[in-house]
Amino acid sequence: MKPRAKRVVICVLATALGAVPAACSSLGELPPGAAGDPSATTFGADITVRVIGRGSVQMIPEGISCPPTCFARALFPDAGAPDAEGGAPPLTQGFSLEARASDRARFVGWRFEKAPFGARVRGPAACNPVMRDSIIPESFSPESSVVVLPFGETTGTPPPGREAECAPHATVPLAYALTARFEEEDNDVLFETPAPSARAREIGLIGNRLYWLFDDDRGNSGIATGLVSQPGSASVLVPATQTILQFDVGRYVVYTTSPPAPSPPAAALMVIRETEAPRQLISLNCLGVASAESRVYCRWQPAGWTTTLLYSWDVNAAAPSSGLRNEYELPIGGVIAVTASPAALYSVSDTGALGTASILRASLPGTGGFPQAPMIVASNQSRPRGLAIGRSFVSWVDHPEGRSIVRSTLANAASGARVFELVSDGAHLSAPDTDDQTLWASLRTGAGPGPAFSVVRVDALPSGQGHSVYRNGRVGVGGLVAGATHVYWTQSDGRVYRARKR
Repeated sequence: MKPRAKRVVICVLATALGAVPAACSSLGELPPGAAGDPSATTFGADITVRVIGRGSVQMIPEGISCPPTCFARALFPDAGAPDAEGGAPPLTQGFSLEARASDRARFVGWRFEKAPFGARVRGPAACNPVMRDSIIPESFSPESSVVVLPFGETTGTPPPGREAECAPHATVPLAYALTARFEEEDNDVLFETPAPSARAREIGLIGNRLYWLFDDDRGNSGIATGLVSQPGSASVLVPATQTILQFDVGRYVVYTTSPPAPSPPAAALMVIRETEAPRQLISLNCLGVASAESRVYCRWQPAGWTTTLLYSWDVNAAAPSSGLRNEYELPIGGVIAVTASPAALYSVSDTGALGTASILRASLPGTGGFPQAPMIVASNQSRPRGLAIGRSFVSWVDHPEGRSIVRSTLANAASGARVFELVSDGAHLSAPDTDDQTLWASLRTGAGPGPAFSVVRVDALPSGQGHSVYRNGRVGVGGLVAGATHVYWTQSDGRVYRARKR
């Protein structure tokens, strides 16, 4: 069996890029015939790694361990040598590096730099150094903790004036210069529980103020609020003295209530503007609520009807009845969402049978009456929930064949547009990001009465990048919303949490 021939040189970089450090330790054997000169072969790689922040970079399975700045070299007699059997340590397609965050820090990502590297080559001393630029791998994930840097060789540039003389000796290993960046992890807890034994649920953001729904241990519901710039204790806007059936945070906080037993069931549609006291608009059992501009929307099914009606109110009207408008007749279903620009209504048509639900879009002309029928954006869905509307996309959580997935499509697409499957299973919630290119989701990662969840970021209209995990092991995620700098979520312990976007 042919022995594995390689030389790996590990050292701390104490000089500028382009210089070959002198103080090194070695792993493995010298290439046959190399006569102790690591420059006698040209296939391999030189890497320089820099660490910023509280973390380290380790070579897999062994090798460099940074910080602060490290240099590593691997050289082989030919392209087949890295896969030859025998020898240690095992290297296959390239250097494998893993970024490891310290306690209370997190890995932000890799950054590759195009920088000049010098290499000592075989041949006359006057041909040294041969220069080449470090390269950026064609395919890598900046946010993945593990990166593989392939071995190879390239043609460098000899010293000025010696190009012709040194051309036969200008082949050199590939070079990489990369930085691993870490940052201090936020204290994830933004607001403490608003009441003993509370379980926090849906959450929304208006400006820099969060609003969220919570349940107490008696089954009653309340609404809490807090400024994102003032962590700590939350303020209770609506005490937990009733059942809240529907809850939405758009232009306003809109919800429906039902008084606790033994009071008669008389649902009320309520609106909150900023921190004002709640205002009742009408007694009506809305199946879905939303708000945009100066209007509040309610989807209602009259007794005996097989369709639903969409009503709206001008919250600035002196009396709720004077601001009432009948907007649409819709198919059966409950979920609605509205956008202000362009003025559009999204709704779900859902009979409850698998594969028969649809996502609908309609304009909001503001003239009342029954305009043209809503257009089908996506059909053949199965109990879709949680419409999340961005400027360029609409997403939802669907439940086909026992799975729970996130799907999306273009917001203004014609009927029959392509529907993307973003998360294949375990999806719980989704929310659009402010950049209008990505969305956030919570994914169920365990089973049982207190399942664990991950908070992830995913392309809204996928480009093959997959999703990035921001937090793991979260118990009972109840709501999710994204702001300009952080993503916020609630958990079953009643608290509101946050993570900085990157």
